[in-house]
Amino acid sequence: MCGDCCELTDGGATTFALCLTCVKRGGATLAPAWRDLLGWLGVIIGGLIAIVAILVMLRR
Repeated sequence: MCGDCCELTDGGATTFALCLTCVKRGGATLAPAWRDLLGWLGVIIGGLIAIVAILVMLRR
């Protein structure tokens, strides 16, 4: 670890060392990254559901 890295991440499969600047901005946890990933997946799945619903309505 470097001299400025003294905080370890929480909630991931691998532990990473973070610098103090990132920790002060709330970067010691991976929860926001997981939330963003699940949000993007939700948007994609929602879009696919909307496309299927439109196609079903057009077939009638």
